[in-house]
Amino acid sequence: MEEQDFQDVLIDIFDSLSYDDGYYSSIFDKLMGNNCQSFSNAGLLTCNKGVVINLKDGSHFQITIVKDR
Repeated sequence: MEEQDFQDVLIDIFDSLSYDDGYYSSIFDKLMGNNCQSFSNAGLLTCNKGVVINLKDGSHFQITIVKDR
């Protein structure tokens, strides 16, 4: 799996949490209602692959993806 593929998987995971039907709500309550996008879609000026996550409480996080092997 390449960085782009893993980035897309992470975005899909976080996006699915924002539309939770209640199954994960007790575990992922703080992640629900988030906005998640790739570094390039968020306008970050970097060559790295990664994900920007904006949570409903106003918190912002960035996850950089670096392939080890």
